[in-house]
Amino acid sequence: MRHKKRNKAVYSPTPLGFTRNGNALVSDQDEMGTIYRIQTLRTNGATLGQIANTLNAERVPTKQGGSWFPSTVSYILKNDLYKPKT
Repeated sequence: MRHKKRNKAVYSPTPLGFTRNGNALVSDQDEMGTIYRIQTLRTNGATLGQIANTLNAERVPTKQGGSWFPSTVSYILKNDLYKPKT
C-alpha cells in the first residue's frame, strides 16, 4: 500500500485530492486545496475537532459528500499520500 501511495497508483477507494485515470491517481486541484487548508489549520494550532467543525460550517465537501469528523481529519494528516516526497 505504501508503494502504491508513493507512486500515486490506484488503490480503493479513490482518496480525497485525487481522481482516477486508468490505474493512476491524478491530482484534483480543488480537492487538494482542502488538503492544504487542513494542513494549514493544524499547523496554526487548530484541533482535529475544530478543523472538522470549520469545514462542516463552510460546507466543504468530503469525497463522499458526507460530514467531516475529527477522525477523517486525522487520517488525512497522517496519510503518507499527502506528505511531500523526500
